[in-house]
Amino acid sequence: MIFRKFWQHDPPRFRGEHDPSTAELWRTEVERIFDTMQCPSEQRVLLATFLLQGKAWHWWSSVSRMAGPNFVWILEEFVVRFDQKFFPEHVRDQWAMKFETLVQGDMTVSQYEARFVTLSKFAPYLADNERRRARCFQNGLHPALRSRVVGHYLMTFDQVIHRALVYEEDWAMS
Repeated sequence: MIFRKFWQHDPPRFRGEHDPSTAELWRTEVERIFDTMQCPSEQRVLLATFLLQGKAWHWWSSVSRMAGPNFVWILEEFVVRFDQKFFPEHVRDQWAMKFETLVQGDMTVSQYEARFVTLSKFAPYLADNERRRARCFQNGLHPALRSRVVGHYLMTFDQVIHRALVYEEDWAMS
């Protein structure tokens, strides 16, 4: 029953590519499916590992074999091992540094927002509440947009984005 329900969500497979963004995307998508279907914790590792193929499956076979047949895997332990292999800490640190120095540059506000959201999860200490997140985004805006947005007392991330989009549109028409 749980297996059929899981497959209805069309979960992605993971072959073990050494592209950290692919690994991170796969892991978060599978976790999202688990949360959506309220999958019991004892089933999560079994279902996640069923999606591993190629190099990823060989890696998992080795890891689980070394842990022994009586080891009970929980998702948190699987995620730690998975990240160590396919999304290592030094890469997460690099992405955090990219977030720390992120500016809009020649991106549109929408492109900057997408990049901001993607990278912000690797440096949560910089945007750990709504106001700090809004200020961090605002500070990275193109100087011409930032100077116009700063004049407003905007408290939320969405307010800053909305105001920046309005000014960007106005700026493009000029």
